[in-house]
Amino acid sequence: MNCGWRIALSAGGLVLGITEAPALRRSRMGVRVYDGGFAAVRSDLTVLGWAAVRIACIGGGPAGLYFSILAKRANPAHKITVYERNRPDDTFGFGVVFSDATMDFLAQQDRRTHRELTRRATRWDSFTVIHRGRVDRVRGVGFSAIERRQLLLVLQQQARDLGVKLLFQHEVSDPHTHLTADLVIGSDGVNSAVRNSLARYLRPHVEVGPTHFSWLGTDRRFDSLTFFFEANEHGCFGAHVYPFAPDRATFIVETDTETYQRAGAATFTDADTTAYCERLFAGRLGGHRLLSNRSLWQQFRTVRCATWHHENVVLIGDAAHTAHFSVGSGTKMAMEDALALSRVLERFPDDVPRALIAFEQDRRPRVQHIQAMARTSFDWWSTFRHYVDWPAARFSFHFITRSQFRWDTLARRDDCYLSSVEAAAGIDVRSRVIPVEPAAGDLNELARLAAAHPLSLTRLLPVSDQGRVSPDDGRLDDYAHLAGSFGLGAQLSHAGPRGACLPRRFGLDRPLPAAEAWPLYAASAVRYTPASALPHPMNRSDMQRVCEDFAEAARRAALLGFRFLQLHFGHGYLVGTFISPLTNHRRDRYGGDIGNRMRFPLDVLEAVRAGFPGELAVAISATDWQGGGLTGTDMLAAARLLKDRGADFVTAMGGQTTSQSKPPYGRCFQMHLAGRIQNEAAVPAIAAGGITDLDDVRTVVLSGRAERCLLDAVRHT
Repeated sequence: MNCGWRIALSAGGLVLGITEAPALRRSRMGVRVYDGGFAAVRSDLTVLGWAAVRIACIGGGPAGLYFSILAKRANPAHKITVYERNRPDDTFGFGVVFSDATMDFLAQQDRRTHRELTRRATRWDSFTVIHRGRVDRVRGVGFSAIERRQLLLVLQQQARDLGVKLLFQHEVSDPHTHLTADLVIGSDGVNSAVRNSLARYLRPHVEVGPTHFSWLGTDRRFDSLTFFFEANEHGCFGAHVYPFAPDRATFIVETDTETYQRAGAATFTDADTTAYCERLFAGRLGGHRLLSNRSLWQQFRTVRCATWHHENVVLIGDAAHTAHFSVGSGTKMAMEDALALSRVLERFPDDVPRALIAFEQDRRPRVQHIQAMARTSFDWWSTFRHYVDWPAARFSFHFITRSQFRWDTLARRDDCYLSSVEAAAGIDVRSRVIPVEPAAGDLNELARLAAAHPLSLTRLLPVSDQGRVSPDDGRLDDYAHLAGSFGLGAQLSHAGPRGACLPRRFGLDRPLPAAEAWPLYAASAVRYTPASALPHPMNRSDMQRVCEDFAEAARRAALLGFRFLQLHFGHGYLVGTFISPLTNHRRDRYGGDIGNRMRFPLDVLEAVRAGFPGELAVAISATDWQGGGLTGTDMLAAARLLKDRGADFVTAMGGQTTSQSKPPYGRCFQMHLAGRIQNEAAVPAIAAGGITDLDDVRTVVLSGRAERCLLDAVRHT
């Protein structure tokens, strides 16, 4: 006798993969009832053969349909029913797009489905950016797209052929009462009923984005994924367009909240939206129509969950997580989820809790990476109004490098495009590089760097003995012979709560023995690490003394011949503790809003500016990479204040405000912070963080995100 499981699923993204049927096995299964109305009931019998699973898919979209196909192929004994609220040929939206990598993945996992989709798909191997009369086509980036309705019909037919039962016009509004199941797979999309029913366990967070978009179609022929931008009296709009048939393309229009409100789009009907956008993009449509299909204006919702599973229930696809459509990854993530889940269920056929834990451990890091990429792309779409008046080549490159592409990754695809970007910029990129001495100190390496670059920077140097990180810290006078011979800059700081530590070779932020330490100071009594000494909150006398120490160091630097100074007001050092709300808990005039928190940093800057005639940069932790820290609005306000008080540049560093900060280390990982300072605050920016070679500098500088770049001593991959 076969043992029957029930599995509830629901629709979301397309799932790809094929698994081998499990080997014959013996299993002994007991009865278990789960909380909240979902029950897993298995007969207490010894079984020889395959475990037959009853699968109930809540929602007949690509995810539910394809997972049912995978499950039926893996074990024909499974009993599968798909419940779909709409009719078989109903669909919303227009085309579904896949990258070449996704299609290759499908070809490896399921040749039959790959063949069916390829026969109906439209393919191209480039994408196009059109702006202010310039057309940039980047080759080597292949995609395929298929009409969503065709995709559903293909999957429906495959499911029927395998014996899956399809029930249309059957809505499951309450999974608790409608189904009892052994395993519930919630793939019912961004508005997931399964997720909502278990919210207290899964702890979802849905973030509503700052842009508004409408999902349209057009009967104009496009030959590639294409982006273009238009402005009218209401503001700026952008279009994402991709073909899915010879005479059809998806046409997504996106804009910021202010423009959306000025246009009055909140009251638009489908017909109003179509007419408005046809007028707006008339020059690109060439007399062709826009098409609507429930094309209401929406705000994208980013879904995150503390966990994707509870007992016998697991979420996949948009029910568990979403990523902005500008990176085209929603369907891909759902596909990968379903494949990963099908594999762990085969690995642990009699241990559902273990399978679900393994699934989440496998998938969560990858999903978080994609969501991080999507977030930077989403941020670009919310701020692109700041860039539309740029020269077209710079705008195009800035757009293309907003997320997953950099100079080095584009060079492998289309070096001709990059040559055109470099030629249009007319910038000597090598002159924008600032290499930095290794953090532990190496005068010979600094001399080598200084001989090869117009400007090089020392490691962090303390402005006083009390401001040292460790007894091994350098001094300005150690560099006197280099400052007189090369273009050299010095980094000045006061360690504050990160002081009185062992030298770096013994590890970071390891306190000295108490007998060898010196008193520490900070904005508030907040330890840098749990093992750090408790710093003294600074009083006005302490602040005056530190200002004088910085001023004296600046005068000494000028006398020695340094041409550039960078004041380090970030990374948890003394002055930075005033800027971040994580470390500034003061109730006097130096605490509270960003204007108050910047008082002491601005006093220090003014003291330095008075004694140093050369170029002056101030480095801040532009984000704390930690909840409750500096906001984007605070970052921009701080940058403007620093410029107004004499800073020539603001260097966008990030994190290390406390030992709990978690920066997403990687190539160019903080260039977007510099870009916001440079373009939204209108303050000349220096980028830092994961910038390791000249290609990274090209990515940052030619995209208009910073004037200069600090070159890391350690290469990030």
